[in-house]
Amino acid sequence: LQNLVVLTLGTGVGSGVISNGRLVTGGDGFATEIGHMIIDLHPEDSDLFAQGSLEAHVGAALAVQHFCARTGESPSSTTIESLFL
Repeated sequence: LQNLVVLTLGTGVGSGVISNGRLVTGGDGFATEIGHMIIDLHPEDSDLFAQGSLEAHVGAALAVQHFCARTGESPSSTTIESLFL
């Protein structure tokens, strides 16, 4: 493949890009790391590492957090899997 963009959603958000047959890495190897891209400049999240990041808004950890808040219970791995299928 000469050109390809891959986006992944799981426990986090990931991506990769092949442009003109070459993997795009950037100077530090993180050119296409979109999960930590800041999309919210005024987040309510108290986790300083994830504050305002794309991953904090759409990652699996957030889905599990919402599940626990709404049901008052911790989900099993089967329940977590069903949230994404």
